[in-house]
Amino acid sequence: MEQDSIICKATIQARLSVATLLFGICGVILLIVSLSVPSVAVGVLIATVILAGIPQIVLIFRSKHCSLMLTEKGLTGSVSGSLNEFFGVRSLTIPIQKIDNISVTSGLSSLIEGGKTIEIRSASGLVKFPWVTNAEEFVNATLEQIEKSEAK
Repeated sequence: MEQDSIICKATIQARLSVATLLFGICGVILLIVSLSVPSVAVGVLIATVILAGIPQIVLIFRSKHCSLMLTEKGLTGSVSGSLNEFFGVRSLTIPIQKIDNISVTSGLSSLIEGGKTIEIRSASGLVKFPWVTNAEEFVNATLEQIEKSEAK
């Protein structure tokens, strides 16, 4: 079977979880307030480390198991599980002719976590790839490939 040449590869890299940031800020505030009682301060410190660390571990796991590549025939990749599929990884292949829409979205969480989100809509539904640092470049390359495909 002939290997498809890769035109563009999305760079997926998460930096910091929003939940980690929020738990960390709340933990520091509680720690400062509880410094007068050392035993409470130690408990607050341990709880903060645990509560802030769990979302960060999940974020790192999910970002390491995401990939997205554009080839001459379409998009291939894998996306890590959402809340209903906690640690699952789904593989996908979308032929270039089946892509209805591809766009870049960003919000406050994207700024904190790193990168932007690529949303791909096809007849089979919507797939989101978060933490893409080269999102605009990838979307432009995909749109260019769609135009080439339609011109044939």
